[in-house]
Amino acid sequence: MQDFQYPNAPAYPEPAYPPVQPRAKTDWLSIAQLVFSVGSLLSSLAIAALMFFTDFMPMDPQLGAVNSGPLMLLAYASLVVAALALISAVYAVRRLMGWRSPGQPAKRSVWLYGLLALWPFLLAWGSSVSASGDSGGLSALLVVLGLAVPTFWLLRYGSGGLWGAYPQRDSGLFTFGAGFSLYFIMFLELVAIALLLVGVVLVAPMLPGLQQILQELGRIFQEGPQVLEDPRILERLTGMLNQPGIIGLLILAIGLIAPFLEELFKPLGVWLLAGRKPSISPAQGYVAGLFSGAAFGLVEGMLYGMQVIGAGSGELFLGFMLGRAAGLLLHIFLSGLNGWAIAKSWQDKRWGRILGMLALTTLIHGAWNSLAILNGLNNLDSEAVFDLSHPISLLPMALILIGMLLGFLVFSKRVQREFHAPETV
Repeated sequence: MQDFQYPNAPAYPEPAYPPVQPRAKTDWLSIAQLVFSVGSLLSSLAIAALMFFTDFMPMDPQLGAVNSGPLMLLAYASLVVAALALISAVYAVRRLMGWRSPGQPAKRSVWLYGLLALWPFLLAWGSSVSASGDSGGLSALLVVLGLAVPTFWLLRYGSGGLWGAYPQRDSGLFTFGAGFSLYFIMFLELVAIALLLVGVVLVAPMLPGLQQILQELGRIFQEGPQVLEDPRILERLTGMLNQPGIIGLLILAIGLIAPFLEELFKPLGVWLLAGRKPSISPAQGYVAGLFSGAAFGLVEGMLYGMQVIGAGSGELFLGFMLGRAAGLLLHIFLSGLNGWAIAKSWQDKRWGRILGMLALTTLIHGAWNSLAILNGLNNLDSEAVFDLSHPISLLPMALILIGMLLGFLVFSKRVQREFHAPETV
């Protein structure tokens, strides 16, 4: 039966329904970045507040004067991490709200070279303040600034045209490196060293010389660190540390295990970018590795800076800052190389490149640490920071440093020529 239709009835068009929009894919990486950044921000602010409160809180006169320098250094370091975590959280929120602003690649900046002129001024000022015996907030601030300037310069130079192109990614990688990767690596290093010590204790009965050294060390440390003020105890300890077996253990722990773990896990944040479409380019992987290494090197340097606060030696301050600047170059550049290898291997599926670059960076890092250990043992009997009685011993470290600096400058320029910035986070 056909439907009845009135004659000359007007024809109405079919109603037009809007096309069904596909459901937007949940950006879990940005959500994770926001959650982690907020947690890092709050915890860093809490640590800074605690340090400031402890420093300004009136103390019992019977306890003596408190060295406020380390407290202020921890406070300033926490504020640096908090500031970067805040930036990371802001960009994550913008992304989740649909405000996609990948940023603008930076042009060549003349002020970048002016930053190099600022650094020697900070070193000279810090050396003068440290020599005056200051152990308060000024010394701590100069340590932070003296480490932040070379970190910023290395990141800016190494990033080239990619500087500012992906602020969410860069700030997120730095926050993740400073808030997780660093402490995860430190935990693994402690576990590895503990296992190594267990192995040493197990084999010590088979090596009488080693067993005697361990027993002597045990007696020294049972009496507490104050025994190190006794010149005779310090001389015995120095002699034991210069034993070939002990030197071998130190090189194994600090010259092999620690560099391997650090180079393996410093670019941990780069692996979180796996599976992104389109995948990051090798140039972007290099910059991602630079930021991951910078987070590790900067926070580690600020924590180590507590040993020079209030030391009353301008020479010690200067030597520490120069050494940490070399360490920053090492951490930033080697992590960048591993980041480049990871991203490059994602493109051409040549996974052996990752293992090869990991082996190369571990070798360079291990050689640097091993030479530092040997020079440190040579300097135990000298009151000077720089042991000029063995100038030839510094030559291998100088060659490694020059090689890393030249490699950083050349490889960064090469990577910048490969720069193509797709629309990725």
